[in-house]
This record gives sequence, C-alpha cells and structure tokens, in this order.
Amino acid sequence: MVDSCLDCASCEAGHENYCEQGFVGTYNGKIHDPAKDYVGNPSDFQPGVDGDAAAPTTWGGYATKIVVRQEFAISIPDGLSLEQAAPILCAGITMYSPIKHWGLKPGDTLGIMGLGGLGHMGLKVGKAMGLNVTVISHSPKKKAKALAMGADNFVVSSEKEEMAAAAKSCKLIIDTVSADHQAKDFLPLLENDGTLCIVGIPGTAMQLSAGQMLMRRLSFAGSLIGGIKDTQEVIDLCAKHQCGPEVEVIPLASINSALVKLAANDLPDGKYRFVLDCGNHPASA
Repeated sequence: MVDSCLDCASCEAGHENYCEQGFVGTYNGKIHDPAKDYVGNPSDFQPGVDGDAAAPTTWGGYATKIVVRQEFAISIPDGLSLEQAAPILCAGITMYSPIKHWGLKPGDTLGIMGLGGLGHMGLKVGKAMGLNVTVISHSPKKKAKALAMGADNFVVSSEKEEMAAAAKSCKLIIDTVSADHQAKDFLPLLENDGTLCIVGIPGTAMQLSAGQMLMRRLSFAGSLIGGIKDTQEVIDLCAKHQCGPEVEVIPLASINSALVKLAANDLPDGKYRFVLDCGNHPASA
C-alpha cells in the first residue's frame, strides 16, 4: 500500500488494508486526489470503474521511482537485505497478520497449507514466533524442504492416514493454496474453536460442512495483507531472527522468461519468489 484515507474506523484502528474508502496499492492502484472524485478500490483496481477515467495508477515493481505517503513508509532494519525485505511486505505480512489477529501464543500449533511463496514465509514467521508449525501439502516431495526450514510436522493431504493422525491438531490453519480445493476436507485438522483462514484465491467456490462447523464451533475466515503497524512488526521480526524469504534475484530484462516460469510453477530449486533488480536497468540510470 502507498495510501489510504486514514480517517475511517479501519484506518484509525491500524487496519489501512481494510480502508473503507479503499487503499491505494503499490501497483494498479488509483491515486487519491482530494480535488477529484475518485478513490482506490481494493477489490477492483481498474481505472475508470469507480469514478474519473483519468485517475492515475501506481506502477509497482515496473516503476523506476515510487512515491509513498509518509505514513506508509516502512523502515528496513540493518542486516535485512532489500531483496529479502521486498517480499516480506506482501508474503510476510499476509502470513503474520492472521497469526497475530487470532492470538496464537508460543507452543500453539499453526497449520500452513501449501509450501510456496506464501507458505514458506508462514513457516518461517511461525517458527520465529515460537509456534509449532505443521505444513500440509499435496506434494510429498516438499517434505524434506519443509523440515529443513523448521517445520515440526508435514502432512500429505492425499494420504488419509496422515490426515487422520493430524486430526484436531491445529489452532489456526492458513490456507495459501490458489488451486481449486475444498475447505471441508481440512476442517478435521482444526482443534475445537479453531479457524481456517484463506489467503489464497481459488478459481471456484469452496465447500464447507455445516455439521463440522457447528459441532466443534469452527470458523472459516479470510485475511488480506495487514496494516502498516503490523507490516513494520513482521519486517523487524524477520530481521531479528534472520528468516527472510528464499528469493531469486533477476535483472529486469529477464521479466518475460520469469513470468513464463511462474505460470508453469517452475521456479529455481528452493526459491519461492523472483525479485526484480530494477536498479541495474539502463532506464534507472
């Protein structure tokens, strides 16, 4: 985010990401101008949909410069490289925010569905916060990597025996999976009063089991990034515990090939985020 109204109840509570006027994203966000009748809209970033068709937009990672409202500037601590800090501002806060919101304490069990760009940060942040972390994945091949990064348990979601053994073990499960799947299949892993929180966006509607929900007072929820205060907290946490993301730094000239690899889920072994080095591009000189 680079801006929000800062006046609504959500902004005043430190949840600028839920600004009632719509926050302005770092990319494809409509820039606020008090002299014109348009604002950002977090659910639809297309200019002209909600007002003035000429509303300027933010350019995100393709920009050589960026202007941020001072309240939205994040301090990067010494010892945390910029290439590691950048993905924390999205993936890191996306995982940290629900952990904080649902009040997990050291020793509580956090379930992470999916070990990708979001999931691996959830694992690292969870361990830094003293949590017992279970990674849930359809891919047995990711077990070694998950355990190497500190996971306490690894559950293959297609294995009925492993799923049964993990029943009622998680206080909170953060679902990072964007591929189509059903939430009801993972509710049995929750403790009574547990919460399944989605941060990925599958293409089709998810099914829930009313019986499972009401018999054990389970909750199904969603979460979107986090406020500025929480974002600074997770940046500081990652710097303190040296638990930044696993990244592959690439020159801007390689962006097209990187996008092809992303579409094919073909990232370099052990890497979960591409980071563009715009500073060394001729256009930035």
